Amino acid sequence: MNCLICAFRRKRAWRVLSLMMVACCLLVLMQDRLSAFVFSDDDELVYDCYAGSPLDSVPNLQLPPRESWRNWLTRLIVITQGAPYHMVHDLVVAAGQDQIIVGKFDYGIIAHKDLEYERVHVYIYGTGMSAWQKVGVYTTNSDGKIYVTIPRRGPGEYMIKMVVAGDLSTTYGFMTVLNPGRKAVVFDIDGTLTLEETEEYGSLLTGSLSGIRPGAPEAFQALVAKGYRPFYMTARPEWLVGRTREFLTARGLPDGIVHTTLGKTGALGSSAAEYKTGELNVMNSRGLRPHYAFGNTDTDAKAYNDTGITPADHRIFVQYTDEAYGGRRIEAYTELVPEFTGLPEVCE
Repeated sequence: MNCLICAFRRKRAWRVLSLMMVACCLLVLMQDRLSAFVFSDDDELVYDCYAGSPLDSVPNLQLPPRESWRNWLTRLIVITQGAPYHMVHDLVVAAGQDQIIVGKFDYGIIAHKDLEYERVHVYIYGTGMSAWQKVGVYTTNSDGKIYVTIPRRGPGEYMIKMVVAGDLSTTYGFMTVLNPGRKAVVFDIDGTLTLEETEEYGSLLTGSLSGIRPGAPEAFQALVAKGYRPFYMTARPEWLVGRTREFLTARGLPDGIVHTTLGKTGALGSSAAEYKTGELNVMNSRGLRPHYAFGNTDTDAKAYNDTGITPADHRIFVQYTDEAYGGRRIEAYTELVPEFTGLPEVCE
């Protein structure tokens, strides 16, 4: 009997020890997830931002072999219409959500003829990856678009590159996967960053890039240095994505997510306000919280107010008085540089 009792006690002790070991392993596995969040003195959730971006240094992509066009009319379209105006619609998703990214392909600055029923190679590179990985080969639809389901990735920053098989023309965009609570800065572009509301039209005709309002790069780089994620939201047509990225880079603005409308004509007036409100609501649902928003028109003011960006003085308007909703007016971005430089960090 004594032997049986001893054996039972030893068996129970081993079970307890095994449970303790399993618990320790779980804690180790969860450490990275748990450490992504810390609480400040006022119990506000602060996101542990990534230590540098993996996209600061992107390896070269080995392009696939060139293929023949599938549609015999495509060759004629490509020759007659001119330069490609392809784009990738940047994607922001919360961790665990479906990751579906849209590519659009067309040719010619005037007609913007869609590339229909042709093959496109899709690749991804980013956080936790040492080389480009092929996602697959997709065929454009009658609108020149593809919808790519990305194999789910963890929190981080990713570049998506798309290559047209028939002429190896390329385009790229970005996907950001977030844990909840990451703070964002929302920027309108035309008239808010550029010198004039309609400046892009003239710049497009001359092949130049629009000017930048003085102090804007310094003010926004100061915000990004504190951990805010830039989100550029413009009612421009989708075929201006490439020029928009060129403008941001050339004028010293921080890299960020770029969203245009998904149409060829863009949006104005109430349509622009509706578009921006929808974009901001999607951002909120995916865990990217707009903390500051910049604009220069009544449509910006309405969109920012209707989506609950608070406090009101974080809705900042350049040389525009927001009488309807009480946003903050500035005359120049240089006013904001000392203020933003003195802000506390929102990332650990």
